[in-house]
Amino acid sequence: SDQNGRWNISLPQGTYKIKARAPWGSIDYGSSQLIGTITVDSQTAVTAVPIGKVALDFTIALRTPTWSGVIKAPTGDTVISNAQICLNYMYTQNAWRQDCAGSNQSGQFALSVPDGVTLDENTELFMYEYENKYPQLRLKGKSAIEAALGVSGTGLTVRFPSSNLRITATFGGNPVSDVQLYANRSGEWIGGIRTNSSGIAGFYSANISSGFTVRADVWNEATALNSAYVSTVKTFTSSDMTSGTSNSIFSGSLALNAPNILGIVREPGTNGNLGVVNNSSYINVYEVSTGEWVTWARTAADGTFALFLKGGCCTSREYTLVLEPGSKDGV
Repeated sequence: SDQNGRWNISLPQGTYKIKARAPWGSIDYGSSQLIGTITVDSQTAVTAVPIGKVALDFTIALRTPTWSGVIKAPTGDTVISNAQICLNYMYTQNAWRQDCAGSNQSGQFALSVPDGVTLDENTELFMYEYENKYPQLRLKGKSAIEAALGVSGTGLTVRFPSSNLRITATFGGNPVSDVQLYANRSGEWIGGIRTNSSGIAGFYSANISSGFTVRADVWNEATALNSAYVSTVKTFTSSDMTSGTSNSIFSGSLALNAPNILGIVREPGTNGNLGVVNNSSYINVYEVSTGEWVTWARTAADGTFALFLKGGCCTSREYTLVLEPGSKDGV
């Protein structure tokens, strides 16, 4: 929309709903309701709009925020700009939607719960920032959300949590920086964050007694043939949690595996000639005996990939590699 709130859009044939997002970093407005149905025919003429709406004078009302305030670091007065605070909710039976708001340069945000949406035990509010300085905040269920933000409120202070699950990524005994780690356990997505200059990724969970799984995702851009280490998965057990926790903080390490399989993916060839390399395929690996997913790789620009597959303790171990082809130009 322009400075006067005017907007226009051209839609091809189809049936649509429409929604206006509040201005980025706004503290005065929340996003609009989802409005529909709008029908466009084969000649791109609008043939149906909701009652009270006019196709060429279509007014969309932004909403009063349910919650507004400022996002801050775990301690102190540092405000966090360009953070995202999101609400994931069920808007119709078995259909989920996510609404997000961004914080402005002063760390201020405003977020609305759509009319007709009732928070329940499956609703989730989560918050993250793009610089990977702080763990993600994840509040699951109506009680947890309203305990932190209230049923509604203005002038709120919402803080990122301090990490209480700290994982150090290493290779050859040395810390590895700038590696993307993801953490989850059954029924809980803990978050994703990159390791810092000390090789540490800090996560937060209200549960620091149950085991969880950490996955390092390693991407190879130009070639995988020179990979020192590859994507690696490790599960920490409840016993690991007990032994590795001190002062309510769990510390663990993830040793990245060196590859023991290198390969290349090509498209089908013709007339006995090799096909061109494919640089956007995914390879997922499953253990034959259990059917469980083990690891994955993505082909680099030259079509190559690198994997580490663990052998059996006394006998061989069998794996199935499932190739999900991509287009040769990565699109």
